[in-house]
Amino acid sequence: MSTLSKRREMPVRAKRPLRLILIIAVGIWLGFMALGLSAWLIYKTLYTVEAPPTEITNLTTPPSIRQPQAPALPAIPSDPALATQNHMFEQYQENLSRQELLNAVEQARRNPENFNNAKCQFWLQQAQTAPSDKSRSNVLMFCN
Repeated sequence: MSTLSKRREMPVRAKRPLRLILIIAVGIWLGFMALGLSAWLIYKTLYTVEAPPTEITNLTTPPSIRQPQAPALPAIPSDPALATQNHMFEQYQENLSRQELLNAVEQARRNPENFNNAKCQFWLQQAQTAPSDKSRSNVLMFCN
């Protein structure tokens, strides 16, 4: 037999086995804490919806209960400057209502509850590809 085939034994002894066990336990605990913190941060960054409080109160009311906005009555101004101001105010109101509707559509697009709703996904796609007031109102009707 050659001398290379003999197995050598190396005795390994821990001087302080309790200290080694504690260090390993602390390392495992810190690893779990790091995993938990990472998972929590990922969840917070992916699933948080940031919206101003006014949008939240508007979206909590179902679309069927919301009060329709009364159309502005056309005034017959005698002054041309007043007519221009009235026209600008009407445009401002239209832009404001359109912006609120767009914000509600964006809120519905970001809501994770709507990912499994087929009707909601259809109308969200319609509102994106062929935007119209009808598609946006259907987004409000079918999405949370």
